[in-house]
Amino acid sequence: MACKILYDPETGQALGIACGSPWGVGVYVYDEESGESIYGFPPDGMNPELFTPDYESCSSQEIAAWSEALKVWRSRETPHV
Repeated sequence: MACKILYDPETGQALGIACGSPWGVGVYVYDEESGESIYGFPPDGMNPELFTPDYESCSSQEIAAWSEALKVWRSRETPHV
């Protein structure tokens, strides 16, 4: 999983490290066969239907990114006739 350092655009000071998807933190299923889940940052590229954001910890931008990912994921499964 690729990670990147986040910087303050005004000061150039490092703010933190971002890894995985841009959806923030929450609960995600890491083993579909057993249904086992974990709380944390989901891996990049995972099925967004297997993730539930922590609405108290995620920013509105992270929740919007997850919602958009859900729309895109679901549109791939729907045949367009």
